[in-house]
Parts: sequence; structure tokens; C-alpha cells
Amino acid sequence: MPRASATAVAAHQRGHATAAGALRPGYDQRSGRAVLDGNVGHRLPRVSRSDRPREHGHRRAESHVAAALPTSGMTALGAIDHMQVPEGGALLVIGATGGVGTFAVQVAAARGIRVIATASAQLAEQVRGLGAVEIVVRGAEPLDQALRSLTPEGVDAILDVVGDHSVTRSVASAVRYGGALFSTAFSLDEQLLADERIRTANYRLDRKPERLAELTRLVTAGTIRPVTGAKLPLEEAPRALAGGIEVTGLRGKTVLQVR
Repeated sequence: MPRASATAVAAHQRGHATAAGALRPGYDQRSGRAVLDGNVGHRLPRVSRSDRPREHGHRRAESHVAAALPTSGMTALGAIDHMQVPEGGALLVIGATGGVGTFAVQVAAARGIRVIATASAQLAEQVRGLGAVEIVVRGAEPLDQALRSLTPEGVDAILDVVGDHSVTRSVASAVRYGGALFSTAFSLDEQLLADERIRTANYRLDRKPERLAELTRLVTAGTIRPVTGAKLPLEEAPRALAGGIEVTGLRGKTVLQVR
């Protein structure tokens, strides 16, 4: 399945969910699946709309919740797994208000990691609500300076989900020796990738079935939740993917409802 972009969209239909995350969307009437850049998207397992309790106190996922899980949630989970931040360690998430970022903050916080996140002043408290301990307000001061003020000793890892090369380069030195600098937006250039002082990678989603199973477990247990910025009819897909939908809160994922 294509890597999720900042305008990732998920869709659900009659108890099924279809995840979409690339430009030039379409709809395959024969398969009932989203078409992304010429590829037919994955069909997700059937999910119940019932809110009846499951065994062990878990609840069934609503279809719009299931639709909002991949691929952002799986990507966030995989990146944090690979970065190997210890419990009590410090992680900076660059871009904490979108699909991958909102999941990354929650997953890291659930593991006892001290999360520092970038966000606008208007969304700072909402990001704190996801589990971030400190917020670096975008534009208030250069990120590298703000990070040094918060953690003079450095951080264990940095996860970039925005893709600004200059910002990523400016904060790389704040990662402690042996720590990790990962980007899901492929912002690491050859120089950063060759840095032997820290572990670096432009992370692409791996072990998809395992990631989805773990993500589903975390959501049904109530440990994390997908953040849905907007729910729209399928007809709004082109405008949503073009960034034409205004979201006042956390952007998270946009869910398209297929009637």
C-alpha cells in the first residue's frame, strides 16, 4: 500500500473500511476498493458498528475508526519500534498534528517515553492531550534552539513527519550518541544517512500485518485512538486530497464515507 501523505484519506462502506493515502484517487466499482495512483487499495477486515463489549472488556472498532488506522498508525508504530527509545527517554516529534504525528505521540507516551512535540500555539493543548509533555510552538523560535533549552543534554531520538530538510539538519546534533533520527517524510539527505554517531533512516513501512495487528490491539484496548480531522462524503475526495478542506483542530486523518 502506498506510503501515507500529509493529505491521507480513509474511507469506509457498509461495515468495510478502505484506506487511501495518495493523489489521483478513483474508485473501482468491481472490487469496491479505492484506486490510488493506478493501484487498487487494500480491503480491511470487516468491523462491527456495534458498541457492545467484547471479551476481556475490549470494544469493537467502529468502521470509521478502523478506516483511520492505516497507514499512518502503522507507520508511526513501526518508526518508534525501530528507533528503540527506552522508557523514560526523550523523543522529539516534528509535526505532531497530522496523521502519523498524532499516532506517534500516543504510541510513544504509552511506552513511557517523554514526548516533545512541535505544534501551533492553537493546537498545543490538544497535542498535550495525546501525551506530549512539552510543546515547541512553531515559529516562536528556531527549533534547534528551543530543543536545546528544553533538553540541554540532548534527546534519545527525533522523528520527522514533515519533510523540511533544513529543519531536520538543524536538530540532528541534538540527538545523543547512539540515538536515532528517523523521517517518515524522507527528509534525511545522504550526509545525515552517513552519520555514524547516530542511527538514521528514511523509514518506509515494514512488517505490515504485524503492525496492523499491534495497532488494532492498542486501539481496542483504549491505549491510543485515531484522530479524525474531518468526515466527508466520497464526493469530497478530490478537494480533501488537494488540501481544500479546512480543519480547525488536529488534522489527523480525513475519513470519506461511502454511502
